[in-house]
Amino acid sequence: MLNTSEHDWDIVLADLQCRYPLRLFIDGEIWTKVLTSLSAISIMHERNGVTAKIVVAGKTIKCHFFTKDQIEFDIDPREVHAENWPQFYDFLFYISHITHKSCRLTEENFPDHWSLDADAATGEMQIFQMDAP
Repeated sequence: MLNTSEHDWDIVLADLQCRYPLRLFIDGEIWTKVLTSLSAISIMHERNGVTAKIVVAGKTIKCHFFTKDQIEFDIDPREVHAENWPQFYDFLFYISHITHKSCRLTEENFPDHWSLDADAATGEMQIFQMDAP
């Protein structure tokens, strides 16, 4: 998700913990305290590597805290198939709904090469088959 703010991050962090089992890892070790704000995570991230993990459709999705301007969940598009599609569909629309922004499924490190765009505001999902960059 592009063009995000610290407020968007805080909404996602707080809401994800209610709907999905969210685990935070600091330098690879599970963190037992709840951190629901980007500012708290950023303080930790300055000194340590911080990663969040959730499980959707039996697949672990990682979230890195690279920048406040982009919320990124690492989902390999090749792992999305007919059997688990409904759970990923729900996840993308859920994130779009709570942030009021569209969510895109893209190739790793290629945000302009997207194959799916979910927008809860319009209720639309666009699917594109794109060649690898």
